[in-house]
Amino acid sequence: MVKLTKSLLNKKRVFGRPKKISPMLENKLRAELEVVEGFSSYNEVQTWLKLVCDKA
Repeated sequence: MVKLTKSLLNKKRVFGRPKKISPMLENKLRAELEVVEGFSSYNEVQTWLKLVCDKA
């Protein structure tokens, strides 16, 4: 059971198209999603991404 749990927590190799955002931007987005307010729509996520990308 412990071995199964550990294997579920490991990052898996993902097949398909490559990600469109960098790992750094993904980490910033994950951190932003942890905030209580978060986003209320997909449009808000897109706007936030544009703002963050323009600052980089």
